[in-house]
Amino acid sequence: MLAAMRQRLAFAAAVLVAVNLWAASEAPSTTPPPDDRFLAGYVAAVIERDFRLAPAIVSVDRGVVRVTAKDLGAADRQRLLTSLQQIRGVIRVEIVEGQPASNPAPANEVTPNPSGPGVETKAQPRSWTLFSSTSFFQPLVADPRWPNFSAAYDRYLTSGPQKLKDVGSVSFGESLSLFQTAPKPAGQFELGIQAAVFAIFNLNADSKDLINADYFVGPIAEYRNGDFSGFLRVYHQSSHLGDEFLLNHPGIKRVNLSYEEVDAIASYDLFDKTLRVYGGGGYLFDTDPTNLKHLAVQYGIEYRGPRIFPSFGMIPLAAIDLQNREQNEWSLDLSARAGVQFEDPATLSRQVQLLVEYYNGHSPNGQFFTERVQFIGLGLHFYP
Repeated sequence: MLAAMRQRLAFAAAVLVAVNLWAASEAPSTTPPPDDRFLAGYVAAVIERDFRLAPAIVSVDRGVVRVTAKDLGAADRQRLLTSLQQIRGVIRVEIVEGQPASNPAPANEVTPNPSGPGVETKAQPRSWTLFSSTSFFQPLVADPRWPNFSAAYDRYLTSGPQKLKDVGSVSFGESLSLFQTAPKPAGQFELGIQAAVFAIFNLNADSKDLINADYFVGPIAEYRNGDFSGFLRVYHQSSHLGDEFLLNHPGIKRVNLSYEEVDAIASYDLFDKTLRVYGGGGYLFDTDPTNLKHLAVQYGIEYRGPRIFPSFGMIPLAAIDLQNREQNEWSLDLSARAGVQFEDPATLSRQVQLLVEYYNGHSPNGQFFTERVQFIGLGLHFYP
């Protein structure tokens, strides 16, 4: 008897569930499809995080994403298109350039699309950000002393009294964003800190002796407005010889090199960010030895080609960095690098560069700054 009652109750429950499902399917829909709501919010978040389009209107209708934004160059348009197409659930992406119509909804609030079916959100980043993963001033690709993570093999063609041949060069560092703000229409400002260690090793020595290590740290202020960007920083650098190198070279004269430098660089992007030119200078102070001369200039050019494999995110890359220092009678230090850059087209955040490298000038390694060196190499460089 109990078993029969349980069967009747189960049957009644099943009937009620079926009736409720039928009634829900027949009732008129008063809310946007949940998938579209999710996509609209997700796309808006990607735009805020990686592209900082302010303002941008995102509308989604059954998986078709439509983005309306202003000031999109060809390169940024392709990057945005590639990134959004990688999002799961996106069927097609349409990008329209122009001034978005006013939207009464607060930023990033998903609402019904007033122009038709689907949902809409206004993607407008807040005016400030803490600890962002992006930077307003792009790294100087060929600068031998730009903080990043890298590892390279260098073959020295001329090396001064040390007679170096096969050298391993590494760096451990990064540019960390602390605070960003984007007041309109003044551009975008950022405060951050840079820190790095640059070291070289003698690969021909039995224990791969550490030759020289330079320590670099200091605050940096960055600015961007459209294709123009620049930075102002103050940093400390000190240089130290490796213990094993000192033991194997008892006659070497050690230099207690240490200084602070304030420098500034201005940069401008050309041809939809295909070319970039930059230039600026610096002033050394609080120097050791005290007779170091103070002035330096730096300038260069970079080329970033079109993406070779759009789904893979590989682009050709070439750069030349030139420096002249008063300490070296304004002679030219040339650093040139060329190769390919790999990046995830879905996020466009982390980048890996495989570069052939050439250097000819006074040594960038602090203890040997008075000596001229020339080398070629192959390096891997990692950027966040």
